[in-house]
Amino acid sequence: MKNFLSTAVLFLFCACTAAAQCVGTDLRDTLSEDERNNLTRRVQQTPYAIGNHWLAEKDGARLHIIGTAHINDARLGPIVARLTPLFETADRIWLEATAEEEQRLKNAVVERPELLFLTTGPTLHDLLPEADWQALSEAARARGIPAFMAAKFQPWYMSVILSLPAC
Repeated sequence: MKNFLSTAVLFLFCACTAAAQCVGTDLRDTLSEDERNNLTRRVQQTPYAIGNHWLAEKDGARLHIIGTAHINDARLGPIVARLTPLFETADRIWLEATAEEEQRLKNAVVERPELLFLTTGPTLHDLLPEADWQALSEAARARGIPAFMAAKFQPWYMSVILSLPAC
């Protein structure tokens, strides 16, 4: 069972990473000039509408607040390169999770599969009306996850998977 879970976890991480490599059409190019101007005006009226890096200063102290993205996207490379010097010279860094905590989470998933998977009782296929299951399994397949595996996901974890873009 532990080998199966290790393989399943690896498969899921790979599937999620593959989904994050999506490419598509930039719909901004299809906007009319009026639509583009309207959006620009609305963004300008929204406080802190652009960016994931804010700076607060008080009494000579500087605080960098940097938002995160929870998907792997090659476009983040230049942002990481630009922000790396801040991390290297910071007095303190507060993170959602350290590398050690991330490893503990991965170990916990292998040791306690019920954190992510329905290990006993009915599966999602059994719990959902057939039409809902068909829609859910199709959404999972679009993200590289076979229906038989999606059926065993904890509902909260399936919702996380569905929040990733399907390509």
